[in-house]
Formats: sequence, structure tokens, C-alpha cells
Amino acid sequence: FPLTLYDFLVGLFMVVGGIVTASVVLPFILLVLPPLILCFVRLRRTFLATSRELKRLEGIARSPIYAMISESLTGIATIRPNRKLDYFKSKFERIHNAHTKAY
Repeated sequence: FPLTLYDFLVGLFMVVGGIVTASVVLPFILLVLPPLILCFVRLRRTFLATSRELKRLEGIARSPIYAMISESLTGIATIRPNRKLDYFKSKFERIHNAHTKAY
């Protein structure tokens, strides 16, 4: 078995085992279970949409940093002879500080 499938099955059996055990010991738990499952599904849907949007925003926010690094690496043969290292260093620091500042 792949490790991910193994981890999934372990988690699944633990959840199912816990539900079965709780249902055998306290049968009225079966009345509370459907609303809890519905709540879990709604929270999961909200979390997935939010985390997807956050990853998209983070990618957009990081793109100036990656563009700056790429620009510097491709132009390093021109930057060094023209002694513009300090300019690019300060430009990178400005972009990096803008990205990491607290809002």
C-alpha cells in the first residue's frame, strides 16, 4: 500500500470505530450524528474555498519577488560589469519588505 492510502485507512477505521463504539454505548448519539456531519461538510467546504483563495493570493503576492530574482539571475552578466549590485539589492529589499509587512 502507498503510505497515503495507509494513513487514510487508519484514520477512516479510527473514526468509524469511534462512531460504532459510541453508538453501542450511547445509542442516542445517532440522533446528534447527522447534524454534526452536515456541519462538518459545510465547514470543510468553506475551509477548502478559503484556503484555495489564500494560496492564489499568496502566489500573486509572491510573483514580484520571483520576477525580481529571475530578472537578477538572467541579467547578472550585465549587472556586475555596470556595478548595479547595490541598486538591485535595494530594489529587492523594497519588494521583500513590501511583501512581508504586517497589514
